[in-house]
Amino acid sequence: MDVEYHAWIFISHASDDLLRVREIRNYLESKGASPLLFHLKALAEPEEFWPIIEREIAARNFFLYCQSAVADQREWVRRERAAVEGAGRKRPIRVDSIRVDGGDLDFTKLDAFLAKTRVFPSYTGEDREAVRPFLLAMEQAGFQVFRDENVPTGASWMDVIEQELEAAARDGWIVVFLSSIQSAVAALESSYRQLGAKFIPVLIQKFKPPANLEQFQFFDATVDPTTAPDRLVELMLRR
Repeated sequence: MDVEYHAWIFISHASDDLLRVREIRNYLESKGASPLLFHLKALAEPEEFWPIIEREIAARNFFLYCQSAVADQREWVRRERAAVEGAGRKRPIRVDSIRVDGGDLDFTKLDAFLAKTRVFPSYTGEDREAVRPFLLAMEQAGFQVFRDENVPTGASWMDVIEQELEAAARDGWIVVFLSSIQSAVAALESSYRQLGAKFIPVLIQKFKPPANLEQFQFFDATVDPTTAPDRLVELMLRR
């Protein structure tokens, strides 16, 4: 069951590999991602477009290199990769690669890459407004953030929640926002233990956390709340 949310991914590739790269783009889109790739006939005059591409690279946090013998030799691809490396020296980013000049494409590798972008946030309805800046910061950073308001009309709400929670617990992130009003923490912690998700409890209000979460390192959003959403994103990109 598809839910509308997106991971923004910059794809670097050689034009010679476009047919295979399109397979990758289609697969990523089928998983809810928003891959960006440039294939411009006007690249005979690359300097005209480079500032646009450079700005796109500066705006992304997730990068996928479609590796091939041809791509390794292309000056334009090298330039994009150098820009990505430069971005990585300034801030935490996620970079991965997949070979496109062999046999069958390794879609399990794409699944593993996408897993780094998937987030299931847990919070109470009373905390929705307090949590909103964190969800927006994660989305702007390129994460696929599940929102319950995106459950399709007519779909079983509980089925979608269960599906999304299991997918995040298996492959991605579970971020639990904790205040003095809290719910479902034990169930989420149980899913974490069973499936091995990257699990972050976020304190959005000062209080004593429940005993079943005492072993975890908390992200304390009550310290400098204005910068807390961006700091949480940076932590997630570094892990």
